[in-house]
Amino acid sequence: MKIKNINKNKNNYKITFDNGECLSLDEDLFTDYYFYVDKDIDENEYETINQKSNLIKEKNYLISLLSKKNYSTNEIIFKLKNKNISNDNINYLIEYLTNNNLLNDEIYFNEYIEFLNLKNYGYYKIKEKLIQKGFMQELEYNKKIELEKINNILPTLIKKYSKESQNKKIILIKNSLLNNGFDFDLINEVLMKINTTSYEEEISNLKRDYNLIFIKSQNKPEKERTNYIINKLKMKGYKYNDIIMIVNQGGLIWQTI
Repeated sequence: MKIKNINKNKNNYKITFDNGECLSLDEDLFTDYYFYVDKDIDENEYETINQKSNLIKEKNYLISLLSKKNYSTNEIIFKLKNKNISNDNINYLIEYLTNNNLLNDEIYFNEYIEFLNLKNYGYYKIKEKLIQKGFMQELEYNKKIELEKINNILPTLIKKYSKESQNKKIILIKNSLLNNGFDFDLINEVLMKINTTSYEEEISNLKRDYNLIFIKSQNKPEKERTNYIINKLKMKGYKYNDIIMIVNQGGLIWQTI
Protein backbone atom coordinates (compact mmCIF):
# COMPACT_ATOMS: atom_id res chain seq x y z
CA MET A 1 0.00 0.00 0.00
CA LYS A 2 1.13 3.53 -0.80
CA ILE A 3 0.78 6.71 1.29
CA LYS A 4 -1.71 8.99 -0.42
CA ASN A 5 -1.92 11.91 2.04
CA ILE A 6 -0.41 13.19 5.32
CA ASN A 7 -2.25 15.70 7.53
CA LYS A 8 -0.82 17.20 10.72
CA ASN A 9 -3.07 18.25 13.60
CA LYS A 10 -1.13 19.70 16.55
CA ASN A 11 1.23 16.84 17.57
CA ASN A 12 -0.57 14.11 15.66
CA TYR A 13 -0.31 12.95 12.07
CA LYS A 14 -3.10 11.32 10.06
CA ILE A 15 -1.75 9.14 7.27
CA THR A 16 -4.13 8.03 4.53
CA PHE A 17 -3.25 5.14 2.19
CA ASP A 18 -4.40 4.49 -1.36
CA ASN A 19 -6.53 1.53 -0.21
CA GLY A 20 -8.53 3.74 2.19
CA GLU A 21 -6.73 2.63 5.39
CA CYS A 22 -5.67 5.33 7.87
CA LEU A 23 -3.12 5.63 10.67
CA SER A 24 -3.11 8.22 13.45
CA LEU A 25 0.41 8.66 14.86
CA ASP A 26 2.08 10.85 17.43
CA GLU A 27 5.08 12.92 16.42
CA ASP A 28 7.72 10.51 17.78
CA LEU A 29 6.34 7.49 15.96
CA PHE A 30 5.86 9.47 12.77
CA THR A 31 9.51 10.61 12.89
CA ASP A 32 10.79 7.08 13.61
CA TYR A 33 9.43 5.78 10.29
CA TYR A 34 10.15 8.81 8.09
CA PHE A 35 6.80 8.86 6.30
CA TYR A 36 6.22 10.79 3.08
CA VAL A 37 3.62 10.85 0.30
CA ASP A 38 3.96 7.95 -2.19
CA LYS A 39 6.04 5.87 0.23
CA ASP A 40 5.24 2.14 -0.02
CA ILE A 41 4.34 0.25 3.18
CA ASP A 42 3.82 -3.52 3.22
CA GLU A 43 1.06 -5.10 5.31
CA ASN A 44 3.40 -6.43 8.03
CA GLU A 45 5.00 -3.03 8.53
CA TYR A 46 1.57 -1.40 8.57
CA GLU A 47 0.37 -3.82 11.27
CA THR A 48 3.49 -3.25 13.38
CA ILE A 49 3.10 0.54 13.19
CA ASN A 50 -0.61 0.28 13.97
CA GLN A 51 0.07 -1.84 17.08
CA LYS A 52 2.72 0.60 18.30
CA SER A 53 0.34 3.51 17.70
CA ASN A 54 -2.46 1.82 19.67
CA LEU A 55 -0.08 1.07 22.52
CA ILE A 56 0.99 4.71 22.70
CA LYS A 57 -2.67 5.78 22.75
CA GLU A 58 -3.38 3.39 25.64
CA LYS A 59 -0.33 4.66 27.48
CA ASN A 60 -1.49 8.28 27.10
CA TYR A 61 -5.02 7.28 28.14
CA LEU A 62 -3.67 5.71 31.36
CA ILE A 63 -1.41 8.67 32.13
CA SER A 64 -4.40 10.99 31.76
CA LEU A 65 -6.55 8.68 33.91
CA LEU A 66 -3.99 8.51 36.72
CA SER A 67 -3.45 12.27 36.66
CA LYS A 68 -7.05 12.74 37.82
CA LYS A 69 -7.19 10.11 40.60
CA ASN A 70 -5.35 7.08 41.90
CA TYR A 71 -6.14 3.53 40.87
CA SER A 72 -4.95 0.14 42.03
CA THR A 73 -3.15 -2.20 39.64
CA ASN A 74 -6.19 -4.50 39.59
CA GLU A 75 -8.48 -1.61 38.59
CA ILE A 76 -6.18 -0.63 35.71
CA ILE A 77 -5.97 -4.24 34.51
CA PHE A 78 -9.77 -4.50 34.63
CA LYS A 79 -10.15 -1.33 32.54
CA LEU A 80 -7.65 -2.55 29.95
CA LYS A 81 -9.27 -5.98 29.68
CA ASN A 82 -12.62 -4.28 29.09
CA LYS A 83 -10.97 -2.54 26.13
CA ASN A 84 -9.80 -5.94 24.80
CA ILE A 85 -6.12 -5.11 25.23
CA SER A 86 -3.90 -8.19 24.89
CA ASN A 87 -2.26 -9.67 28.00
CA ASP A 88 1.21 -8.88 26.63
CA ASN A 89 0.31 -5.22 26.15
CA ILE A 90 -1.36 -5.08 29.58
CA ASN A 91 1.83 -6.41 31.19
CA TYR A 92 3.90 -3.87 29.25
CA LEU A 93 1.66 -0.97 30.28
CA ILE A 94 1.55 -2.01 33.96
CA GLU A 95 5.34 -2.31 33.99
CA TYR A 96 5.69 1.12 32.35
CA LEU A 97 3.34 2.78 34.85
CA THR A 98 5.01 1.09 37.82
CA ASN A 99 8.55 1.91 36.70
CA ASN A 100 7.57 5.55 36.22
CA ASN A 101 5.94 5.66 39.68
CA LEU A 102 2.53 6.40 38.18
CA LEU A 103 1.13 3.22 39.72
CA ASN A 104 2.07 2.33 43.30
CA ASP A 105 -0.20 -0.08 45.16
CA GLU A 106 1.59 0.27 48.49
CA ILE A 107 1.17 4.05 48.61
CA TYR A 108 -2.40 3.89 47.30
CA PHE A 109 -3.35 1.16 49.82
CA ASN A 110 -2.24 3.31 52.77
CA GLU A 111 -3.76 6.53 51.37
CA TYR A 112 -7.08 4.80 50.67
CA ILE A 113 -7.30 3.38 54.20
CA GLU A 114 -6.62 6.86 55.61
CA PHE A 115 -9.36 8.30 53.36
CA LEU A 116 -11.89 5.64 54.50
CA ASN A 117 -11.02 6.22 58.15
CA LEU A 118 -11.63 9.96 57.71
CA LYS A 119 -15.10 9.07 56.40
CA ASN A 120 -15.61 7.17 59.69
CA TYR A 121 -16.15 3.81 57.98
CA GLY A 122 -15.92 0.77 60.22
CA TYR A 123 -13.46 -2.10 59.88
CA TYR A 124 -15.74 -4.37 57.83
CA LYS A 125 -16.76 -1.68 55.34
CA ILE A 126 -13.12 -0.68 54.88
CA LYS A 127 -12.24 -4.31 54.26
CA GLU A 128 -15.05 -4.58 51.69
CA LYS A 129 -13.91 -1.40 49.91
CA LEU A 130 -10.31 -2.66 49.78
CA ILE A 131 -11.39 -5.98 48.24
CA GLN A 132 -13.32 -4.04 45.58
CA LYS A 133 -10.04 -2.31 44.70
CA GLY A 134 -8.28 -5.68 44.49
CA PHE A 135 -6.38 -5.34 47.78
CA MET A 136 -6.42 -8.71 49.57
CA GLN A 137 -3.97 -7.82 52.37
CA GLU A 138 -4.95 -8.51 55.96
CA LEU A 139 -6.25 -5.43 57.78
CA GLU A 140 -5.48 -5.06 61.47
CA TYR A 141 -8.54 -4.58 63.71
CA ASN A 142 -8.04 -1.73 66.19
CA LYS A 143 -10.85 -1.51 68.76
CA LYS A 144 -9.70 1.89 70.05
CA ILE A 145 -9.88 3.44 66.56
CA GLU A 146 -13.27 1.80 65.91
CA LEU A 147 -14.62 3.29 69.16
CA GLU A 148 -13.33 6.74 68.21
CA LYS A 149 -15.11 6.57 64.86
CA ILE A 150 -18.38 5.42 66.44
CA ASN A 151 -18.18 8.31 68.89
CA ASN A 152 -17.59 10.68 65.97
CA ILE A 153 -20.75 9.46 64.24
CA LEU A 154 -23.08 9.07 67.24
CA PRO A 155 -24.00 12.76 67.82
CA THR A 156 -25.12 13.10 64.18
CA LEU A 157 -27.19 9.90 64.36
CA ILE A 158 -28.79 10.87 67.68
CA LYS A 159 -29.78 14.23 66.22
CA LYS A 160 -31.00 12.62 62.98
CA TYR A 161 -33.37 10.29 64.84
CA SER A 162 -34.25 12.67 67.68
CA LYS A 163 -37.98 12.58 66.81
CA GLU A 164 -38.17 8.80 67.14
CA SER A 165 -39.01 6.77 70.26
CA GLN A 166 -36.09 5.54 72.36
CA ASN A 167 -36.46 1.93 71.18
CA LYS A 168 -36.82 2.81 67.51
CA LYS A 169 -33.97 5.32 67.76
CA ILE A 170 -31.65 2.63 69.13
CA ILE A 171 -32.63 0.27 66.30
CA LEU A 172 -32.05 2.94 63.63
CA ILE A 173 -28.70 3.99 65.11
CA LYS A 174 -27.61 0.35 65.35
CA ASN A 175 -28.57 -0.31 61.72
CA SER A 176 -26.71 2.81 60.56
CA LEU A 177 -23.56 1.75 62.39
CA LEU A 178 -23.82 -1.81 61.03
CA ASN A 179 -24.22 -0.44 57.49
CA ASN A 180 -21.11 1.64 58.12
CA GLY A 181 -19.18 -1.56 58.81
CA PHE A 182 -18.83 -1.59 62.60
CA ASP A 183 -18.77 -4.75 64.70
CA PHE A 184 -22.16 -5.84 66.09
CA ASP A 185 -20.88 -6.53 69.62
CA LEU A 186 -18.96 -3.25 69.75
CA ILE A 187 -22.10 -1.32 68.72
CA ASN A 188 -24.12 -2.97 71.49
CA GLU A 189 -21.34 -2.26 73.98
CA VAL A 190 -21.41 1.45 73.11
CA LEU A 191 -25.20 1.82 72.99
CA MET A 192 -25.65 0.12 76.38
CA LYS A 193 -23.61 2.90 77.98
CA ILE A 194 -25.56 5.84 76.56
CA ASN A 195 -29.05 7.22 76.96
CA THR A 196 -29.99 8.85 73.68
CA THR A 197 -33.30 10.28 74.93
CA SER A 198 -34.40 11.70 78.29
CA TYR A 199 -37.74 10.53 79.68
CA GLU A 200 -39.19 14.02 79.11
CA GLU A 201 -38.13 13.93 75.43
CA GLU A 202 -39.60 10.44 75.06
CA ILE A 203 -42.99 11.55 76.43
CA SER A 204 -42.93 14.69 74.28
CA ASN A 205 -42.29 12.58 71.17
CA LEU A 206 -45.02 10.16 72.26
CA LYS A 207 -47.53 13.00 72.60
CA ARG A 208 -46.60 14.35 69.18
CA ASP A 209 -47.05 10.97 67.49
CA TYR A 210 -50.26 10.37 69.44
CA ASN A 211 -51.62 13.66 68.09
CA LEU A 212 -50.79 12.74 64.48
CA ILE A 213 -52.33 9.27 64.70
CA PHE A 214 -55.36 10.61 66.62
CA ILE A 215 -56.11 13.10 63.84
CA LYS A 216 -55.61 10.55 61.04
CA SER A 217 -57.99 8.06 62.68
CA GLN A 218 -60.95 10.40 63.28
CA ASN A 219 -63.31 8.36 61.07
CA LYS A 220 -62.84 5.12 63.04
CA PRO A 221 -65.27 4.01 65.79
CA GLU A 222 -64.01 4.95 69.27
CA LYS A 223 -62.99 1.46 70.45
CA GLU A 224 -61.38 0.58 67.13
CA ARG A 225 -59.69 3.96 67.09
CA THR A 226 -58.14 3.46 70.55
CA ASN A 227 -56.74 0.03 69.61
CA TYR A 228 -55.48 1.46 66.32
CA ILE A 229 -53.64 4.30 68.13
CA ILE A 230 -52.12 1.92 70.69
CA ASN A 231 -50.87 -0.50 68.02
CA LYS A 232 -49.43 2.29 65.87
CA LEU A 233 -47.54 3.74 68.85
CA LYS A 234 -46.24 0.28 69.83
CA MET A 235 -44.95 -0.15 66.25
CA LYS A 236 -43.05 3.11 66.67
CA GLY A 237 -41.22 1.57 69.64
CA TYR A 238 -42.85 3.35 72.58
CA LYS A 239 -43.27 1.48 75.87
CA TYR A 240 -46.74 0.08 76.43
CA ASN A 241 -47.17 1.64 79.89
CA ASP A 242 -46.29 5.10 78.55
CA ILE A 243 -48.75 4.67 75.67
CA ILE A 244 -51.58 3.66 78.01
CA MET A 245 -50.80 6.60 80.30
CA ILE A 246 -51.21 9.04 77.40
CA VAL A 247 -54.27 7.33 75.91
CA ASN A 248 -56.02 7.20 79.30
CA GLN A 249 -55.83 10.94 79.70
CA GLY A 250 -59.22 11.06 77.99
CA GLY A 251 -58.31 11.03 74.30
CA LEU A 252 -57.25 14.68 74.34
CA ILE A 253 -55.10 16.24 71.68
CA TRP A 254 -51.84 16.92 73.47
CA GLN A 255 -50.02 20.21 73.24
CA THR A 256 -46.44 19.18 72.58
CA ILE A 257 -43.72 21.20 74.21
